[in-house]
Amino acid sequence: MCVQTRTGEGPGNVTINHHKAFLKSIVVQNGSTTGGHYYSYVYDEKAKKWFEYNDSSVTEISEEKVM
Repeated sequence: MCVQTRTGEGPGNVTINHHKAFLKSIVVQNGSTTGGHYYSYVYDEKAKKWFEYNDSSVTEISEEKVM
């Protein structure tokens, strides 16, 4: 993911800085505002794989399903 930040004020005084950000985890909530179920996706940098953590279950999952 590429993130841009802008600094400076007024026309002609703008500097755009580019930063790289790497997504490492996602928390998902299924349900409503009064109740539901939470689970998460976590990227393991050493294994270069995504995992789904759902209650007591940990399962390898494809990047396509995460995104």
